Amino acid sequence: MGYETPNYERLMKKKDFEVRRYPSFQIIQYENPEDADAVEGFRTLFQYIGAKNQENRKIPMTVPVLQNKGESNNRMSFVLPKSIKNPPQPVSPYLTISTVPGGIYVVHRYRGSHSKAKYLKHENILRKILKQRHYVAVGPFMAAFYNPPFTPPFLKHNEVLVKIDPLSFQPIY
Repeated sequence: MGYETPNYERLMKKKDFEVRRYPSFQIIQYENPEDADAVEGFRTLFQYIGAKNQENRKIPMTVPVLQNKGESNNRMSFVLPKSIKNPPQPVSPYLTISTVPGGIYVVHRYRGSHSKAKYLKHENILRKILKQRHYVAVGPFMAAFYNPPFTPPFLKHNEVLVKIDPLSFQPIY
């Protein structure tokens, strides 16, 4: 079963990273100060798309599921389908509708199950790529998960991505 994903234009592809141009896209974002690790994030977001919203409207699942560190909490987000221009307002006080800004993003892809240690390892790889290429990060680092939890680990597709200053991008092939 294929899920909708945000559109992007690949500007450069290397062995260990890609550079992509994304248009802005809408998300439904979970953040709860009493749940700093966003343990309840997926369930709360899944309830929202399952019709627990002010319009009792079901919304198709999309990928990736995004996660990033806020000022004091982890945030988890579902990408909203492109066809939904005015998403229903959430019922949960921990959910907000937001927009991921369009721009140029550097993406490092990896396989396997997700853990905090594995994410940090791959975030550090992406940080080294940015430093080597003189790319300037201008947004938070985000984890992107593409597969359901029951997918065998060797088939799971994950990414770490960050928006960069477009003036720092030099497409050196």
